[in-house]
Amino acid sequence: MQVVSLPEAQNNLDTILDSVYLENKGIFIQGNNNEQIVIIPYEQYKTLRQVYSCDHIEKTGFHSQSFVKDDEDYSKW
Repeated sequence: MQVVSLPEAQNNLDTILDSVYLENKGIFIQGNNNEQIVIIPYEQYKTLRQVYSCDHIEKTGFHSQSFVKDDEDYSKW
């Protein structure tokens, strides 16, 4: 993933957005005070939303109720 500084991103936003869209690759923007921004293509965003949505988690059987009944002692971890 390409990394650019915040001032560079501000000065070249059109070029950066074109690059994300045309090359279908994300851009990582590093701010002056350790702010971090990622710009990704919309299709990648939709995929991430699906993977990490609650609906997806519940459909796979991995939901909070399974932890309520868990008798495992995790204090040793």
